[in-house]
Amino acid sequence: TFYFESSDMPQWSMKNIYVGDASQPDSLHVIGKLRFYPRWMDDPMGFQAMTANMGDGPTPGPCTVTIYRFDQQTVETYDTGSLCDYGIPIPNSGGDQLYRAIRPSAALVRYNPFTGERRTLMIGEIEALGEVSSDGAYALVGMGRGGAYTDQDPDINFGLVVEPYYNLVVDLNTGEAVGELPTGASWLSPSHLLTDTTLYTLENGGLTETMLPGTVVYSIAEGELAVIKTPNHQVIIQTPNDQVGLYDAVSGDFTPLLTLQPDDTLYWLAFDNSNELWRISWRRGASSLFADVRLP
Repeated sequence: TFYFESSDMPQWSMKNIYVGDASQPDSLHVIGKLRFYPRWMDDPMGFQAMTANMGDGPTPGPCTVTIYRFDQQTVETYDTGSLCDYGIPIPNSGGDQLYRAIRPSAALVRYNPFTGERRTLMIGEIEALGEVSSDGAYALVGMGRGGAYTDQDPDINFGLVVEPYYNLVVDLNTGEAVGELPTGASWLSPSHLLTDTTLYTLENGGLTETMLPGTVVYSIAEGELAVIKTPNHQVIIQTPNDQVGLYDAVSGDFTPLLTLQPDDTLYWLAFDNSNELWRISWRRGASSLFADVRLP
């Protein structure tokens, strides 16, 4: 299944969107006019499309989300009211999604398009939504410091994501903020978050901070930097003495995989699940070197 749009207008403007089945002749048809590009879904497989009844310009609402399920060949449209951006799915929630509302005030909203249940978790100068923890319990919320968060304030940028100054870790059940982090933090596990040099642990209703014995190593995933991590709360770091290895967030143990020479540059590192080993590539001057490492 594929889709394409036929407008060169800015993202907030209407677009004609078409969908078709590449395996079937004469299957191309118009979905309708959408505000944003459709987004693919893995579970259930399909995509969701945000629509809006609006004039020219990024004015919120009233909006709907249309969900196309490939497994059932069904199309359902759900009212989202003034929530006119895509929500972030909350795992283990029965379909709840996390939204940034902007009217009448900037707010963090938990909404289920299937049931219509909507709950405002917090109100404040919310600039952007970050990652949700894999267990659906917490989310990173990017915050500003300018003091503008109501639709009566002439400085608020409706519909625009402004670079946040810091992140809050917010409990998605209570709406309470349990801690503050620098921007650029990411989840390592449901209980651990990372910046380049610091590990944060969720415990006793707050965050504890631990300096890492090195710097987090990143890879490029879908055009963006991503932490190289394992499912069991381990992350790849590079120490000041150029050892590259696994740091365990629970035990604090460090397991070396490779020691780089002074002129070496780490190029690529990933875990090969089928062979249960780490594949590593690095550069030494004009040469490219490779190693496979299997841990005991």
